[in-house]
Amino acid sequence: MFLKTFSKMFIALLILSVASVYAKYDLNSTAAIPLNKDVKTGVLPNGLKYFILKNKMPQEHGHFRIVLRAGAINEDDDQNGLAHFTEHMCFNGTKNYPKNKLLDVLQKSGVRFGADVNASTSYDVTLYELPIPLKDEKLVKEAFQILADWAGAVTMNEDDINEEREVIVSEWRQRMSVQGRLREKHMPTQWWGSKYAERNVIGDTGFLRTFKPEQIRRFYNDWYRPNLMAFIAVGDFDVNNVEKMIKQYFSGLTNPKNERKREIFELPYHEDTKVSIESDKEMSNENATFITKLPKYDENTYAGYARSIKDRLFSLMLGLRLMEISNAPNPPFLRASGGMTGYLGERNAFYGDVRAKDGKIREAMQAFVAEVARVQQHGFNQSELDMAVTQYRAMIEDAKAKSNTTQHFMYVSELTDYFTDGSSAAGIDFDYDFTMQVLDAVKLDEFQAMSKDYLTVKNTTITISTSTKPEASKLDPADVANLMKTTMIAKTDSKEEKVITEPFFSKEITKPGRIVKEEKNAKLGIETLELSNGAKVILKKTDFKESEVLFSAHSWGGSSLYSDKEYISAE
Repeated sequence: MFLKTFSKMFIALLILSVASVYAKYDLNSTAAIPLNKDVKTGVLPNGLKYFILKNKMPQEHGHFRIVLRAGAINEDDDQNGLAHFTEHMCFNGTKNYPKNKLLDVLQKSGVRFGADVNASTSYDVTLYELPIPLKDEKLVKEAFQILADWAGAVTMNEDDINEEREVIVSEWRQRMSVQGRLREKHMPTQWWGSKYAERNVIGDTGFLRTFKPEQIRRFYNDWYRPNLMAFIAVGDFDVNNVEKMIKQYFSGLTNPKNERKREIFELPYHEDTKVSIESDKEMSNENATFITKLPKYDENTYAGYARSIKDRLFSLMLGLRLMEISNAPNPPFLRASGGMTGYLGERNAFYGDVRAKDGKIREAMQAFVAEVARVQQHGFNQSELDMAVTQYRAMIEDAKAKSNTTQHFMYVSELTDYFTDGSSAAGIDFDYDFTMQVLDAVKLDEFQAMSKDYLTVKNTTITISTSTKPEASKLDPADVANLMKTTMIAKTDSKEEKVITEPFFSKEITKPGRIVKEEKNAKLGIETLELSNGAKVILKKTDFKESEVLFSAHSWGGSSLYSDKEYISAE
């Protein structure tokens, strides 16, 4: 009796011991996830933060980025478009690089504008970056000086401003495609009640042509300051040397004496469904987007990161369902997608996108909403979760296998998100272990509970874009809101679970042939095989990415064999 009892106790303790070793992290903890231990980080006395990571790929190259936590949303009412205009002015004259000298210096060193040196302005963040070769010590010093000038020594000469006005207006024209025109029309509804609805980043042509130089200088002086910036450096370099250069070039930056508070602009919640319907003669199909505003959670906690993984699993499962519907005969929509995403204004969001033929967007929207309602009422099937988990495992295993060949820009992007959005940047070893623990612990019923908040009548905006053709849909906002409401509460059947056991190919199809000819090209490092069926196979071994094989197949003919009448349809 004693031995039996002891054996049971021993087995129980063994199971608990194994479980405690395996369950390495507390998935419900609100503690912050530590930053990747290989990242060297610090803060200069002026408040500028820096993140430095040694990485091998590409070798003897470095990727440097300034991240500014300010953008179009920080503009005053008399500055609409000047955050983006400021970005342009950084290339048109600084203290150490007047006029176009900056681009001349870089181009003589083989650094290309657009392809290498670049910048971007969004609502909340502005980025400047320089990926450069590290062999030339002079170029490295030039890069740091250029970045430091952008951060605090742009001259904003009046003649330079005037010369850039028509350049910006030209860019405005390029952005005013059919998508750009419709986006601006939808903004008041999509970002209802928020300052985001009043800013479009690019501004308007009348103001861009006439604003006074002091207006843009005021924006630069208010917001381009070190305590809103981070310097991110990833490359095949000496970390300590890079840190010294950051301190040398950026410690002299100063913050304004009467510092303006950086406000956080939120997207307000609302009890109803808000609908915007707009048309444009260039629309080729009809499109609808659904956005349900949700609270933003802290992804850099163990609980928050676990939730983000489950959100991605949810998006995978819903995406597979919608793809299955679109691939069926006579589907209700041409294409549909849906899932969780980060959003603006301190919000996350459930996002849905539906595309339909002219005159069919109502049916397409109803089918999309009904499918989300099906998940809310019945959840997913176990086979759907198993497939999503398998895909996610493969993705994280692939990332870990390729970690030694991960490119600089991937780490730069990850550290940018860490600084601006509070995303996790703990490194691939943590990501792998943590993700595997979440995938092993996840339960099917969690997703049905989660889904009930994801698409709701309240806090949802629907934007619909149609053409002006006679056959285009004629919709009313009140009717669309009612369609949403009635479809969400309508009873649905659960999705039938289909298990396919047949093999993809029969043995006859996969009957092997033979190699009839082999050729090697030492100069190009390729080997060409000719097969008995006439096909040629070209092989090339590289060390760009570990644990990956890429392949594609091409055959003569294709759409060129169709008549002129059938060509567009064939394409």
